[in-house]
Amino acid sequence: MKKKPEKQRFILRFLGTLLVFGMAMPYFTHISHGEVSDRPMIIWFHDIETGTEALRLALSSGIFSHVLLEGVSELDKPDYFVKPKFREALRVLHKYKNVKFIWCRWLYPGHKFDHFKLKDAFEVEYYTKTIRCLKQERKLLEADLIAFDAEPYVKCPLKTFPNRRISESQFNMMRNTIMAAVEAEGKVDFVLPAPFIFPGHLKHLYAATSEVGETVIAEHTYRDVPKMRNDKRRPYDVFGAYVSMSKEDLKNPKKPYFTPREILERQELWSHKRGLFIYPGNAENAISVALEFSKIKTIQRRK
Repeated sequence: MKKKPEKQRFILRFLGTLLVFGMAMPYFTHISHGEVSDRPMIIWFHDIETGTEALRLALSSGIFSHVLLEGVSELDKPDYFVKPKFREALRVLHKYKNVKFIWCRWLYPGHKFDHFKLKDAFEVEYYTKTIRCLKQERKLLEADLIAFDAEPYVKCPLKTFPNRRISESQFNMMRNTIMAAVEAEGKVDFVLPAPFIFPGHLKHLYAATSEVGETVIAEHTYRDVPKMRNDKRRPYDVFGAYVSMSKEDLKNPKKPYFTPREILERQELWSHKRGLFIYPGNAENAISVALEFSKIKTIQRRK
């Protein structure tokens, strides 16, 4: 990777930080929220690009202990901090001092590839820089926790691997590379999706990328399909649920969603895990789901 573009990205982040701290200090004041006692870890996923209406409604419910703000890779968009939607989301979070802020980025770029090629996914330098950058952003944003979403999105070169399966030699190279970077820089707090571990010469990409995080959030549990969520080859820490107002998915009827009230009532699915991760889909669905959570307000605890 060339040094000059890296400096340019750093300057963009630095200028963005100056703008936010200089012009919008209240957005960051007291945003490190401390411990949430005597309640399960329940995480609300928020896409920065969708506005803040759903975020406001979800937080007003009092149900969520954490909010995960997800952005694209730093190579795709280094200047998030100057964006009005990002600053507004932080301002909303500021009002809820008992909710922890998880800052998440894509592990791999999906849009801009001037400084990322497929070979970079097998080089230690890429991961050390990416982990270091996210940890720097954690300090700048005063985020409580940080995460990587390791799913290859949009036009990411890693999407060329069918079903995210790679050869055994590629897997060993990637896993060893990530572990070397982690040894140098340390892990992040969360990573998703969960690994997929199976025998044979072909290995799964996520079995390597899961090494970058301490706590694994599952996506294969998103739908209410027992065979998928009970797959012993996919170990995880946090149960992920795709929540919608309707249980039925008209495009994929064999893979129903969870509804807001249902996922809170069916605690046997996630109470034995470290927590629950709510993925509400697109902006329209997220607003409806968040509104329903705001009506529920409290969780009936089960022993």
